[in-house]
Amino acid sequence: MPDGVVIRELAKASLGLALLPRWLCADELRGGALVDVFPSYETTATDFESSLWLAYPSRSHLPLKVRVFVDFLKEIFRDGPPWECEPADAGTPRRGVRQA
Repeated sequence: MPDGVVIRELAKASLGLALLPRWLCADELRGGALVDVFPSYETTATDFESSLWLAYPSRSHLPLKVRVFVDFLKEIFRDGPPWECEPADAGTPRRGVRQA
């Protein structure tokens, strides 16, 4: 199943907010299954440097391994997608200055 469809289904199940293209959720918006929470604003995913979506069942009982993985991803993507960063030297952590 494509990622957008999964995110749409999670939003329909009241598991969080979602930034989706209108073509993917038009029926749900018309039918009331989804609600536009910022009707005065328009945006696209390209307005952001990058985005990463994680879906897990609950924040109240978040396993430590999930929390550690989320923190790891935040660190890796802190300066943007790793594939847009200059490669690090062999002896240094995988970080870098974003390419122009």
